[in-house]
Amino acid sequence: MYTKELFKSFDETNIYWYKWPAHKQQVGSAIIIHGMAEHSLRYNNFASFLNSAGYDVYALDLRGHGATGEDSLLGWFGPQKGWFNVLDDIKLFIEKAIGSDENMIMIGHSMGSLLVRSYLIKYFDSRISKVVLSGTTAGLSDFQMKASLNLAKLACSIGDPKEKSYFMDKMIFGSYANSVKDPSTTFDWLTRDNSVVNEYIEDPLCGFVCTKKFYVDLITGTLYCNNVELIHQTCKNAKILFVGGSQDPVGRFGRDIFKLKKLYTQVLGTEKVEIELFENFRHEVLNEIGKESVYERILKFIS
Repeated sequence: MYTKELFKSFDETNIYWYKWPAHKQQVGSAIIIHGMAEHSLRYNNFASFLNSAGYDVYALDLRGHGATGEDSLLGWFGPQKGWFNVLDDIKLFIEKAIGSDENMIMIGHSMGSLLVRSYLIKYFDSRISKVVLSGTTAGLSDFQMKASLNLAKLACSIGDPKEKSYFMDKMIFGSYANSVKDPSTTFDWLTRDNSVVNEYIEDPLCGFVCTKKFYVDLITGTLYCNNVELIHQTCKNAKILFVGGSQDPVGRFGRDIFKLKKLYTQVLGTEKVEIELFENFRHEVLNEIGKESVYERILKFIS
């Protein structure tokens, strides 16, 4: 069971958030940062699992997503510095919702994992003891990323930045859809669980095409958190677990988390970086057939 609440961010944007209270004596707090074109309530099952282990679980619907997006515009971070505004939202959310809990876990999926990695670069938050990164990416080559950013900026300059960018959507997600042989839907790359895919497709707050400006923000954020020099500025008190699927096109079928493990090990040390690749799992390892093994691996890490 969860409660839904609201806070006003630094620029008066309404941000909706949720709390799932622990089912027994509380041992810590977990913050879930969701991915692109989805929302926090998709993590209800995983939150309930963590509740059973004694964790209070918190999650916010990011700008342009979920209830927050319904209140403004889906797929829109803002007119300027959208990625960094979201980071400021997360910081303010932690201050307002959780406060000084010293056993704080951050869990980010997909775009959420990039935001968590960006957060660890921008802020030194000693309260965060463990970090779980699911379905993350090391990005394309620097040349490809900057070319993509230029394309996104060009698309943004033509017409209204708040318009949906079907061009950028197809450029990014078209290749993901093609990663599955004989797919039944364009979202089969998310998980092998057809019921989850169908729920995603039927959910009006999932799978929507984002705005032109959003793609500028997303690529800017991807470049930011994958910049090697900036990775060396990562908050060094937290331990990190990378989890991914061997059939996840976002993480280049498992290759990216091995690359990132090497980079983060140089910064944090061998004892602070762990990795778990789940064979045949696709992008959403928390929603896969056999997701229980992922839940247990994460619990083992954060306990």
